[in-house]
Amino acid sequence: MQKLFDEKERHNIDFAKHQHNSYDFYNDTAREEFVAVRNRLEDWFSRYPDSDKKQLKRDLQTRFEPAFFELFIHELFYRQGFTLTVHPDIPDSTRKPDFLAKKGEIAFYIEAKIAYDDFYEKVVIAKQSSIYDKLNEIDSAYIGICIEELYFLSTNQPRLNKIKTFFQQAIHEYTQQEPEDTETIERQIYEDNDVKIVFSLLTVETQLIHTCISEPPIVFLGGCEEQLKKSIIEKAYRYGNLDKPFLICINSLSYKKTSTEDVYNALFGNYRRMANIENLNQDFKTSSDGIFAPDSAFSCKNASGVFITAVNEHNLAMAKHWLVRHPFTKNAFDMDALDLSYIHVNNKKIEEVKKLSIGQLMV
Repeated sequence: MQKLFDEKERHNIDFAKHQHNSYDFYNDTAREEFVAVRNRLEDWFSRYPDSDKKQLKRDLQTRFEPAFFELFIHELFYRQGFTLTVHPDIPDSTRKPDFLAKKGEIAFYIEAKIAYDDFYEKVVIAKQSSIYDKLNEIDSAYIGICIEELYFLSTNQPRLNKIKTFFQQAIHEYTQQEPEDTETIERQIYEDNDVKIVFSLLTVETQLIHTCISEPPIVFLGGCEEQLKKSIIEKAYRYGNLDKPFLICINSLSYKKTSTEDVYNALFGNYRRMANIENLNQDFKTSSDGIFAPDSAFSCKNASGVFITAVNEHNLAMAKHWLVRHPFTKNAFDMDALDLSYIHVNNKKIEEVKKLSIGQLMV
């Protein structure tokens, strides 16, 4: 039987860097908490169709996030009693969706898609991560770097070696101070033409694993509804008119987080003027910018519904989901056939039908 990870002795107890290959990290780590993740992924992989394991493993090695989501979706529906066929043929098309799920007389197509932040936001995150990884290369057992503010002043890549040298010198000078002088936390600034970093140094009692012990939160204005809409629209029209219901599954990996407001704004529109926007149960109102609205330019009626989550290999127990039936679909799907909680429109109300969460099914 093909294995996802190598069978070998492991001794690496380092944490992952900000920028790392997730497959390689899980394949090499000996840390107990990550060994548990590796074992879980191996277990899921054992139930993936044998004929498609080789390609999935290759995808996990090279593009971990979308491949992980496909493996997760397979396991999620397997645990609800479905048998999944990978890349099934469909009538009148050479294109193939990710899965065909079957249980008894029930059959529907599934497409899995990652919704990322806009390119600019991804670039900012990557640049921040490269700085943190470079600073964590500094050997400083008991003096940590607290990054308070970080600003990019140009579109250029940061000069990482120059930044590292500056911080090494700052730590060296800090170690030369009298003990009483290090009790007061003093803000310092690194600045060049491309980046400005406001930071402080702090003496700690336990030996550090990472030199960067505090990082500012990543904040972007607005929600992630545009990324959700773009991802759903891209898949909704990909296969034309289908002979079976069609469920689009989106994993929202936005640093803006994902909320009920984002999901409902994407599906039903931004201009509904709801009093409690985070409540799953609301009056059913739409505006034309919502992709499930009847007057939308992208009504996505080929889709029977959407499953939206923000899941990763560490948050299964607490991952939220929004499984929403399209109120105007051309291809209706009875979501009572699923064990997951779902959302539908009933008597001019958006209502949640309470069943199981991802954690209750997967952990």
